[in-house]
Amino acid sequence: MRSSDALRAVTSLKYFCEQAPEYHVVAAGSLLGTTIQKREGLFPVGKVDMFEMHPLDFEEYLWALDRKGLADMIREHYDSAEAFPLHDLSLDLYRRYLLVGGMPEPLDAWVQDQDMAEVRRAQSLIATGYLADIAQYTEGLDAAKVAGVWRSIPQQLAKENAKFQYAVIRTGARRSEYAPCIEWLIDAGLVSPCRHITDAVRPLENFVEDANFKLYLLDTGILASLYQATMPDLMPQADKASRFRGAIAENYVMQQLVAAGVKAYYWGTASKSEVEFVYADQNGRVVPIEVKSGRNTSARSVRSFSEKYDIPYVLKPSTKNFGLAGGIKSIPLYAAFCIR
Repeated sequence: MRSSDALRAVTSLKYFCEQAPEYHVVAAGSLLGTTIQKREGLFPVGKVDMFEMHPLDFEEYLWALDRKGLADMIREHYDSAEAFPLHDLSLDLYRRYLLVGGMPEPLDAWVQDQDMAEVRRAQSLIATGYLADIAQYTEGLDAAKVAGVWRSIPQQLAKENAKFQYAVIRTGARRSEYAPCIEWLIDAGLVSPCRHITDAVRPLENFVEDANFKLYLLDTGILASLYQATMPDLMPQADKASRFRGAIAENYVMQQLVAAGVKAYYWGTASKSEVEFVYADQNGRVVPIEVKSGRNTSARSVRSFSEKYDIPYVLKPSTKNFGLAGGIKSIPLYAAFCIR
């Protein structure tokens, strides 16, 4: 469907609401965010209920595998902080989720046949489709620049400092020429931004520094396919691939936070101390999240954060089991979907 036809379809919802309220109309589409941003005056404000769809999070992944009972038990142990007896099984399912992700077609391929080659084929088609959308729908933008931002993200995240750097796209790249491209990818829902805050004081949005940010892909399975990652690549070991494992674990946690509606920021600088995610919980308390891809959870960044700010507790997702000690709540990575 052409973008002009899609826009007329969206606009028509207003008249269904006003002139034919007896009908229940459901409309779904991709890149709707870019359409709304460009043509705000034509969107039927107040006439439709908006629901933002995301790739399946890890809990929904377990539902798809007919393991809802396991998901419920994980939630119970997240609340109680008691060690989970099915920890190893859940870790194995988590690592498989990193490869499969939450996009419907790759997940369906995995559920039906347990065939990773079919999963990769489906993910490749999705990634190719995104590039085709970029070429077709980036009106008024340089599609090659938008695609350049998209292609740079795996490398951006695997750097020692995951902060987005324009030079990674190409030498001499400037913010002025690429900032609109990044905004298009955000509006299209293909990437999730995590912006830097200069102070971890509520309201956090008041301390956002727009010049510094990270970008995460919407789906960790797509990211894993771009890395061409396999299960052995995800197993904890002391080698140079540790940055890759950290990057994919970080992207996974961000994906769970986005699906849960958690607005996440990051604090500090990689050269000194950096906390991957900071958010305000449902009680308005500022909480740091320190992500570790393995069992080694010691980090001076959280200590610096705790000394500087009066925080109620620290969340530490890692491959360790549940636990609570000294204001640090250890949660296995597979339980990140429980963060609210």
